[in-house]
Amino acid sequence: MSYRAYTRYEGAHVVQREGFFYLFASATDCCRGPLTGYSVFVGRSQNVLGPYVDRDGQPLLQGRVGGTPVLSMNGNRWVGTGHNTVITDAAGQWWTLYHAVDRTDPYFEGAVGFTKRPLLLDPITWTNGWPDVRDGLWASDTPQPEPASRPEDRIRSEEKAFRDARVGQRIAALSDEFDGAALAPRWSWVRQPAPGTYGVAGIKYLFYGSYFGGISARQLTPDELRSAAATQTQITIANRSRGRRSSVQTARRRARRCRRRGRPGSS
Repeated sequence: MSYRAYTRYEGAHVVQREGFFYLFASATDCCRGPLTGYSVFVGRSQNVLGPYVDRDGQPLLQGRVGGTPVLSMNGNRWVGTGHNTVITDAAGQWWTLYHAVDRTDPYFEGAVGFTKRPLLLDPITWTNGWPDVRDGLWASDTPQPEPASRPEDRIRSEEKAFRDARVGQRIAALSDEFDGAALAPRWSWVRQPAPGTYGVAGIKYLFYGSYFGGISARQLTPDELRSAAATQTQITIANRSRGRRSSVQTARRRARRCRRRGRPGSS
């Protein structure tokens, strides 16, 4: 399957900052109750008309669509975080307003299937010219500082960023060496695959999807960990299905790195 921006993204919003235009847009499904996977992605360009590319240089208009994640699910009660607007307060702090779904209370009373999407507000941090909501913490679930109404209120509206993120010692309780016959029970799914479509064999996690010839994950070597401080697991995607391309494939990149910022170790 191949996707293009006009079929993947919606809820677009463009802002200008320090010589670039930033296109924020949302993708996946918006309104599926506790299974909603809506998320916000961004690309930037020096021309308001584009082309827009993500942090890895992937264009948002190519068949294998690019887009750097800005806001998504982080494990708390909020899912389906998307359809955002970006603003600045009186002190110059950037913020984003967006919809989200409380997975513990996803539907309107008496209307199961009619998804509630309350409005949330969180600060945006900028790192090396790229935005992120709460410096990668994403949706907040606790009281947060309010936007500044006066320039002197700046200190009240700043989100503390991660500092000196680096690989530490492996945390055994949070790790899986894929050396058994099944995934460890600590693994969880947003949408669990059907039985028989995934498993563990040969110190690898394997996924036998209909669109993917196979996906495998392995533990990274010490050298690989040192080259990317936040890297935990490398996933190789091999597409062998005839006449179809997977939307998760990126241009000529067979290995992708999953990041969990701010946490040392591997999993």
